[in-house]
Amino acid sequence: MSPMVRWKLALFVIGLILWVWGYRTDDSYFRIAGIVVLLIAFLLRFVRPRAPSAEARKDDASSP
Repeated sequence: MSPMVRWKLALFVIGLILWVWGYRTDDSYFRIAGIVVLLIAFLLRFVRPRAPSAEARKDDASSP
């Protein structure tokens, strides 16, 4: 599991906990904070992994 997937999963769980806590306690601050965190986790789905740099590719090609 890549670090980015872990970040997405962690943000999703945190956002869900905040939203549920705000819903159960009828606190709009926690509900909105949970929705914002869930939105950030959702938008991270569209972030593509970076291509390796030119130096990293040279190192990989020279190894036997």
